Amino acid sequence: MITNATLGVAFLVLGFAATVLQLWLWTFPMVPDPGGPDPHGKTSAPPFWRMVHRVLGYGFVLIYLALMARMIPRIPFLEGETADTATWIHLALGWIIGILLVGKVVILRFAQEWGNRLRAVGVILFLATLVMLGTIARPAQTFASLPATTVAERQTKALISENCGTCHGAMPLFHGDDSWSHVLEEMQEIAQKSSRPDPLGSRGSEMAAYLQKVLPRSERREERHRERESEREDD
Repeated sequence: MITNATLGVAFLVLGFAATVLQLWLWTFPMVPDPGGPDPHGKTSAPPFWRMVHRVLGYGFVLIYLALMARMIPRIPFLEGETADTATWIHLALGWIIGILLVGKVVILRFAQEWGNRLRAVGVILFLATLVMLGTIARPAQTFASLPATTVAERQTKALISENCGTCHGAMPLFHGDDSWSHVLEEMQEIAQKSSRPDPLGSRGSEMAAYLQKVLPRSERREERHRERESEREDD
């Protein structure tokens, strides 16, 4: 979760910088370029800043690929409480950004006659990035702000971030009706069924205790959990 948050911030910063620079570069007029690849001519923008914009674009794509490499393995687990509306919007925008990036490359390399659309594509890319990250910003920030005053708490928090983050983001930590011990047991069962590493190991009790301390369940939720356990025993 912490890694994703860091990549997300870098992704947004690069996207913003690239978009602002692109809009500035488009203020320079196009000059005729007979026989050139773009029928609209070629830009008179400074070559140095065009190169900077290209480097920002490469960085944006690399971070996008890194984020997708972390997001795609989570897709099979997007069900129930691990996938609310914000999660699905986040996922959809992630794919849309990929499509826009491919479209931008196609225009640059093979369809230069559409080059005058690149400014609009760049703005849409940034807006999609902003909304995509906005859908998960609050739970990610909330998780990052959870207290960890001792070495043991910091280690446990990092363990939760890494192990729970392989299947879902921070959102499910702030929803749900079951006790933390039951939630972690379910995580363990899901990992076993999907042949994934055990997310708890020998530290399940420490993880549950930390979550109970920093994110205590309400009495109503605990009562509902006890009712579920009683129903299971009756069955």
